[in-house]
Amino acid sequence: MLVLRLLGRAELGTAEGTVVPVGAKPLALLAYLRLIPRRRASRALLADLLWSDADEERARASLRQAVMSLRQACGEDAIRSVGPDLELVADIACDADAFAALVRKARHVEAVDAYGGEFFAHFALPGARGFE
Repeated sequence: MLVLRLLGRAELGTAEGTVVPVGAKPLALLAYLRLIPRRRASRALLADLLWSDADEERARASLRQAVMSLRQACGEDAIRSVGPDLELVADIACDADAFAALVRKARHVEAVDAYGGEFFAHFALPGARGFE
């Protein structure tokens, strides 16, 4: 199983702790899709969010590259096209969700242990004003 770590250093990894190499924008795309309620968003929104400084054609091409990168890292079926949308279908755990669940259950000692640091600490995406 893959784990998306967003508390502290943002990265994708295995449950055993091995880091799965993926670029910053694909990682941001994965985080966005993983954290939104339906895990689904329009390509136009995603392209504008992550490549707001690029023209539409270049932004769409960059989005395609990011999706290809994520499919290589997470599996070919991890993200699927649904009409004009992209949907994350892979079962990827997220440390931020686990932390929030512990807090909701008032399991504060465990939550403190699970806290890896500030959300998206030291993470920047040049050319992505919408995401920032």
